[in-house]
Amino acid sequence: MFNLSSSHLIQLLIGGGCGILLFIFATIGFGRFFYKILIIIIPFQFISSKYGSINMVLTYVLGASILFLSQPVVNKKAGGNWPLIFSFFFIILSFFVSLSQTPAVFLSKNLFYFISFFSNIILFYMSYKFISDENDIHTIFKCLFICNLLVILYCIIQLIVGFGEFQFLGIKEFSFIQNRADNRLLGPFNAPGITAEYLVIQCILLAYYSLTTNFYKKSVFILIFCNVAALVGTGNRGGFISFFLAFFLFIYLFRKEIGVLTSIKLGIIVFFILVSSSFLMIKYTDFNVIYQRILGTTMKGITPDTRSGWPYVVEKIKEKPLIGHCPNMVMKSEIDNITKWPKKEIDFYPHNLYLYILYTTGLFGLLAYITFMIRFLFIIKKENKRLLCYNNFLSNLPRLALIVFIIILFDQMKVEALRSGFSDYQHYLSCIFGMFAGLKNISNTETSSL
Repeated sequence: MFNLSSSHLIQLLIGGGCGILLFIFATIGFGRFFYKILIIIIPFQFISSKYGSINMVLTYVLGASILFLSQPVVNKKAGGNWPLIFSFFFIILSFFVSLSQTPAVFLSKNLFYFISFFSNIILFYMSYKFISDENDIHTIFKCLFICNLLVILYCIIQLIVGFGEFQFLGIKEFSFIQNRADNRLLGPFNAPGITAEYLVIQCILLAYYSLTTNFYKKSVFILIFCNVAALVGTGNRGGFISFFLAFFLFIYLFRKEIGVLTSIKLGIIVFFILVSSSFLMIKYTDFNVIYQRILGTTMKGITPDTRSGWPYVVEKIKEKPLIGHCPNMVMKSEIDNITKWPKKEIDFYPHNLYLYILYTTGLFGLLAYITFMIRFLFIIKKENKRLLCYNNFLSNLPRLALIVFIIILFDQMKVEALRSGFSDYQHYLSCIFGMFAGLKNISNTETSSL
């Protein structure tokens, strides 16, 4: 079950040491500081292996201190309630029910997957309890923007390195992510589809923050430009479509606040950003296949050409439609002894969140996630009414949450964020959902205008 190489042992020692120090400092009053650091480094799994990442370990350690030992340090005003706790319990229950169907060769990987997944819930509640007033929300936004800047710098380095590989200290797990040979930028999330979705969401957050605060608008423009350029570099068609969907949703839901003239200006700005960034990426880099892939797309019914495996996944779902096959899909390349691979097991990801959930945890799991979504939307709807009397920044946050929520649901039709290799992106989503859920912690005394 455990096969620790020398590099894994080094990582374990480093991670354990960092965890002990973090716990000590967080317990004595530095919880808020380390939470912000954790958000900034979400996409960067400095130590990562098949057993998990250092970010996961740090989340558990910091969560133990913040949620159970030093709550007043993190959240002085918010109540001790735990929103969506029953929805999370429902999801975890679906995991354990599905675990009963797990082949023996998959058992350890599914257990490690559950440990990693549970850190998402910890981070959700850390983000929720971090919010006690408006300034806390500004803090998370700014941490996400710093993180975004680091992601762009990472992508720039990837553009320079091209298709080469670099390993720090000769350790594979410390290697700089190598770009795909099909001229598509991976980014720190190690997947074009996930990186593209992240960039689209960040564009929405940046646009909102720029329009509702006195934040540095020129800096925001430059960062959005870089995000769109990186989006073009990913060559991801779904992310490209999600970008336009996000823009139209943004204009529609904020039409009264923005006005017709500003909407036209925004349309011109977005068009300029898209054209200029596309020209830059196509003319001067090797990551220039986005429009070629869009124009070359063919459909078989409702199935895109690159998702030809969907019908086969549907047939496999029918075998165990209620509770699924196992909580985590495992690829043949992830099995140490290839001869142990069970017969008739799928050896590819469906690249569709909804098929992934149905295959792994069945209708029971899908119902659990739907319950979470409905409960989250109920919180957003309730806060949308309550925050109407607040300043421009706060009163419109529930609608921003709705846009982000819709974009994620739409974009996940072409990728599955729940895949075990995407724990970093799962942490990003946990942070955002936790922040929006934390709106209910803001009292009606927080009405100051920025």
